[in-house]
Amino acid sequence: MTHDQVVRLVRSVLSDWELYESEASVGVEKLSAGWWLAYCGTFEGVAFMPGMRTAKDPPNLLQLNILQDVFYILFIQVDPKYRGQGHGHRLYELCEELAKKMDCREIRQTPSGGPHGGTKDETREDYLLRRDWTKDGNEVFKTL
Repeated sequence: MTHDQVVRLVRSVLSDWELYESEASVGVEKLSAGWWLAYCGTFEGVAFMPGMRTAKDPPNLLQLNILQDVFYILFIQVDPKYRGQGHGHRLYELCEELAKKMDCREIRQTPSGGPHGGTKDETREDYLLRRDWTKDGNEVFKTL
């Protein structure tokens, strides 16, 4: 796939997310063995890109690596005012869809240790394990 095809694919898949912003930044970089991808929502009306610093976290972020046939979720964040409403779950579903369209055989994440946005007493790892992901050392994965 070309750079532009990957950008279009990311936008196409994520456009099915209720919180998708057409003016958001989509970053794509070709790596020697795959791709680095990012979706960065707007922050106070300005498209946010990785590396920018603000007084607050930007609302919606997704950073991914595709290395050979493994799809890695590096970072996933939903605007706090929308957490606990299924938006994060939907974003994980869309990551799975994107991974399949990029011909990946599995999806992996090293989940953060703290509670995820939907509940105060469940870690992100527990959240993913409850959704049929499998623990593998510090990572969790799902075979596609």
